[in-house]
Amino acid sequence: MRVSVLGAMMTVAACGGGPRPSTAAALPAASAVSTSRLPSASASALASAPAVAPSTPNPSFPNAPSNADRLPNGVDPPAPELARLLATELKQSSEADLLGRAKGLPAPRDPNDNNPWSLALPGIELAARELPFAVAHDRKHFAFVRREGERGTLWLAAIDGNHLRQLFDPEHDQAKLHEGRGLLPSAALFDVQFSADDRAIYFQSEEWATSAALYRLEIGQRQPSFVIAANGYRVLSDCAKRPALNGSLIAYRHTYDTLLVSAYDVYALVSARGKSQGLIGPEPENVVRFLQGACTGTKPELPPAPVVPERLKKFPPCQVGVLRYAPVHFLDGTQLPVFYVVGPQYKTGRLTLEMLGAPPISLDDLEDFDAVCAPPPP
Repeated sequence: MRVSVLGAMMTVAACGGGPRPSTAAALPAASAVSTSRLPSASASALASAPAVAPSTPNPSFPNAPSNADRLPNGVDPPAPELARLLATELKQSSEADLLGRAKGLPAPRDPNDNNPWSLALPGIELAARELPFAVAHDRKHFAFVRREGERGTLWLAAIDGNHLRQLFDPEHDQAKLHEGRGLLPSAALFDVQFSADDRAIYFQSEEWATSAALYRLEIGQRQPSFVIAANGYRVLSDCAKRPALNGSLIAYRHTYDTLLVSAYDVYALVSARGKSQGLIGPEPENVVRFLQGACTGTKPELPPAPVVPERLKKFPPCQVGVLRYAPVHFLDGTQLPVFYVVGPQYKTGRLTLEMLGAPPISLDDLEDFDAVCAPPPP
């Protein structure tokens, strides 16, 4: 069962939202963070949206190392041999297979940070779940990670497997980290994708207990740059209506919102360098609607808007102040109804944490308005 943002606020306040130790043994299989699968319920809706078509897991490659071979502490064949194996299988793959990976979406975690089982899996375990590779949009090159125990190295090869060169070795090459420069905290690399113009390669690496880190490496350089904290991402490359969006990223983020007094998981639109461009929403359906409207010109069908009684929008007295309606607006046209208790002087203007007289309140909670908004006892 998914944990709603507002419904779990008090749990966060009680338990704390800080980092927790990332211990693989403590995680049940159901908590796995997969960055290549899509909920089947979204398949029909996704079909009409570019760059997010539903995809099956990565194509099987019978002659390449299988998932069973890629267990933690496993070793891939030497890079030249691995490149030849991949090139042979790619030659036999259909266009749909080649495009399948790039058009997937990271699936929501179940549940979010308000449940301790939402910790991100260690990078070595994520790297072992699939053979990480990506084919350039011009179909002339492919990139892949060669895994050797807990270490992965990033390579680039021509589509026929020749002209192989190493792009990045996390044990020796420094990166522009979230703060400063240095070696990556984890040498396990996974989820490789090309930028929309094929001039850079994205990959992920383990970083925090609740989130992985996304990096961008310009081809020809050996120093990747931190982009954003994310537990999955996809590169937009086929947005016909708004081509300016091509190259942007859809990142599945574990984010902390001070006004919501909560940590939650949400799909966000960010630039190629990680600058926030807005929240798309917490579910894959939010992404589908956003891309349908932004990229295809098809007007998305929005779910029924929450019915908010007018009296709740007129700043009724509540607890130690007045009730202010300040919904969270998502890029797909939907919204999350949220109410705050603020002083009468804060009816307008940008809200800050210092203005709040109580934790945020959901629309459902306000069904019992008298109990929720009763003034505190003298």
